[in-house]
Amino acid sequence: MNRTVFSVAAVGAVLLVVACSSSASAICNRESPCPNDVPATQAQKDQCVSTLKANESSDCYNEVVTYVECQLDNVVCGGDQKTDGKLSATQAENNCKNQKADAVACCTKSPSATACK
Repeated sequence: MNRTVFSVAAVGAVLLVVACSSSASAICNRESPCPNDVPATQAQKDQCVSTLKANESSDCYNEVVTYVECQLDNVVCGGDQKTDGKLSATQAENNCKNQKADAVACCTKSPSATACK
């Protein structure tokens, strides 16, 4: 279970860092709400889309993507107008409980699902 929780969190963290709707391109081309964040490069966006598309048929894909979308919806900008990772994580923890629970439950049931790795 701890591995599953870490894996789901890792997927979210990777996509959050890349700044990447359930459409892969919509997630990956999403811009940060924080105006001073460094935008993702086209190569990062392309890698994000490639990773998501490679996992589209995976068990738990929808649950993991929904959780990632919730995390992206809860980005908090700090005083420097850049993403505040700590505040964003806290806000997502508070606001994405159901999405996280769904992703963890699915990945616990299907630990070999590529979307959970």
